[in-house]
Amino acid sequence: MGQFLGCVVVYIKQGFRGLVEGQPENFVEATWLSTSDILGYAGTFIKSFKCDQFKERSGRLMAAKHLLNHGISDLVVIGGDGTFRGCEHLGREWISLLRELDDRNMVERELCQEYRHLKIICIPCTITNDLCGTDTSIGVDSALARIIEATDNIATTSSSTSMAFVVEVMGGHSGYLALEAGIICDASMVFIPEYPPQGDWRDELYSKVRDDLLAGSEVIICIVSEGATDNAGIPITPQCVTDVLTKKLNLSTRITVLGHFQRGGVPSAYDRLLATRFGCEAVAALRNVTTNTGASALSICENEIHCITVKECLEATDNCRRAIKERNFSEAVVLKGWRFQYLLNSYNCLHNVRSSPVPDMSGLAGTSVIGIMRVGRSSVGQCWVLKAIVGYCQTKYFCPLVIKDGFEGLVAGNCEGVTWDMVKESPSRSNACLGSSSITAAKVGLDKVAAAIGRLELSGLIVLGGFPAFKSLMEIDGVKGQYPEFRIPMCLLPMTILNNIPGTDVALGSDTALNEIMN
Repeated sequence: MGQFLGCVVVYIKQGFRGLVEGQPENFVEATWLSTSDILGYAGTFIKSFKCDQFKERSGRLMAAKHLLNHGISDLVVIGGDGTFRGCEHLGREWISLLRELDDRNMVERELCQEYRHLKIICIPCTITNDLCGTDTSIGVDSALARIIEATDNIATTSSSTSMAFVVEVMGGHSGYLALEAGIICDASMVFIPEYPPQGDWRDELYSKVRDDLLAGSEVIICIVSEGATDNAGIPITPQCVTDVLTKKLNLSTRITVLGHFQRGGVPSAYDRLLATRFGCEAVAALRNVTTNTGASALSICENEIHCITVKECLEATDNCRRAIKERNFSEAVVLKGWRFQYLLNSYNCLHNVRSSPVPDMSGLAGTSVIGIMRVGRSSVGQCWVLKAIVGYCQTKYFCPLVIKDGFEGLVAGNCEGVTWDMVKESPSRSNACLGSSSITAAKVGLDKVAAAIGRLELSGLIVLGGFPAFKSLMEIDGVKGQYPEFRIPMCLLPMTILNNIPGTDVALGSDTALNEIMN
């Protein structure tokens, strides 16, 4: 992007240390050839080092000197919390640093005049996702892939040996990785700094795992984030969790600390796309940002990239940590942003689901019945969607009704009630019970579909699928005036690797398909 706009792009190797030391080999002009094959590179080939000198004004003074000597007036800096703080100091002090360099005759006065304006754009890149103001950061998705790879392997061991496992993931002040990993791997319990268990966490853990075992669960995994505490601020460590599982439930329990395994491996497809988007937007932002207003940062919110000040990002981050320290956890959750709140609500919803009897079709009178069907080709993620739908329905006392083989199955009455136990740990059962049919509602017959919905007394219909599902709901919407049975809430859940559904940025399955193509 920089070369396209006619800019000279320079790598500053070794991070802030390279900037402070100023060695010529750490300032290398970039070429298209040097960057054309690095998307799959694990880590960073320009290297990164923590630099205590840069925390001091004297270190930043040397950094300013070397920037002037190399004719650099715009900076794109990639990193996390420490990087953002260093850039905030450098941007705020830039004028005074130039003045000091001039007073001490460390650089030519002409350089201070020529480069009196410094523009800085920071790109969030931290696997713990501990910066407030952005939904996600570069590296988070890849780290989650490493965690799920590990927990999937651990799950097979847990099932085979009847062992319980406590997995510790990175986090520090942020429980994002633990929370999302806990939802993905269906952990029995998750411990994070921002939202400790509301009561005695030992009793809650005992109750949840006991219920899982009574329901026939063969896999017991608990996820603990670094920095997790209880309501009183007392740390919850993997060993604490192990003691409860061992002593109260007599479970043979093992601790697995993933550590820096989470940082390794090639980046996921999503991270490659996000990094590419951030890189292009950073260069564009340098042309638009005002000078000497401090450092700016890129953030992504609801899949849209925005430019914010580093100052407001760090203030929100500091306020979140203060709220955790003061045990004001509701404020901490709000400061983490909408995505974290959504994940936490999803976890709480599924965490509280317990076993229930299979509903009898003849006994559904007066119950809100939610129909679930698949229209189109099968796609990855189907089992997890069905699991989430069934779990949510159960918490709201709705009756989820699986309709096999799409609209054909609906007309034929090929339906059955489904419970949490049926979908919790049996992904293959989830796929089989939905079946698959690409025939649209109009081809089956809209009058027949309406009669079937009326016969089943559906209160709502969730349709999983690709373009045939979208087309079917459009057909139904067009004739609502003719058929009162169609005047119920109907929802399309886009699920296709082709990602060709109007109105959504991404469909379920497309990201997994990209990863498979990339691999």
